[in-house]
Amino acid sequence: MSIHQRFEIVPFNDHHILTVRNDHGVHVVMKPIVEALGLDWSSQHKRISRHPVLAEGMVITTIPSVNGKQDVAVLELECFHGWLVTISPDRITDDDKRALIIEYQRRAFRVIFEHFHGPIRQAEPAYSPVRDLIALQNQAMRLSARLQRTSNAADRRMVHAMLAGLCGQIGIETPPLDQLGSDAPTAPDQLRAFWHGLETLAGLGVDVNHSRRADLLAVSLPELKALFRAHGIGVEIDKLLRESMRLSERPRFMAIKSVNSRLLPKAVSCWVFLKSAAALPEPT
Repeated sequence: MSIHQRFEIVPFNDHHILTVRNDHGVHVVMKPIVEALGLDWSSQHKRISRHPVLAEGMVITTIPSVNGKQDVAVLELECFHGWLVTISPDRITDDDKRALIIEYQRRAFRVIFEHFHGPIRQAEPAYSPVRDLIALQNQAMRLSARLQRTSNAADRRMVHAMLAGLCGQIGIETPPLDQLGSDAPTAPDQLRAFWHGLETLAGLGVDVNHSRRADLLAVSLPELKALFRAHGIGVEIDKLLRESMRLSERPRFMAIKSVNSRLLPKAVSCWVFLKSAAALPEPT
């Protein structure tokens, strides 16, 4: 190595990276970094020495220390970056060490480079009307696909407004909202369909109330799901329906609990509702 060399410490987060700059470029002193990452220096030295490319970038130089001058292995900056990316974080069991290795892989090369050469500037792409138009069209397609997947009414109207803005920039007509998927049924609609389904089952002579109390309605959702399917009743017992059932007032939702069934010789997990006053038996 050239005798005209300069030693510099490059700050990196809470660590310091010792570097050597000479006529041949920037080199990184390896042993302190390897040990700071929780790796074994002897093993890493052998790995670098065996590698056909990394070995070419490793040389021995003399640096000053508190105990006098000492010989150390340094690696060219580009080879240092190559060595870093060959380390597999998945093989590191310690979370802190794994996070530190990933941070070095992500930023260390750039920090050292910019320390010596200044910020890396990204070239700005030339303006292209065609490219911008294609980007707008692709974004409009993504919003249209999102509307097809989304059923939340508020979200759909917000996304459709965004789509309308893009279509205006592109110069095309905005597709109507009702042609891009549909809103989920509202809670009242869901509940009406559910109670109508129970009325339909009752009309068919199917008893679903497990409660022994006359003022309560206790139903098993898995049982109802099977009965609705068996009798062709188009009620889907999904997350939205269950959320709506919790808000039910007539009959009023009480709890989800185990009920000593009047229909089966066992306890059954049921959704329990208090029947409306009109449905209660007349007092004697």
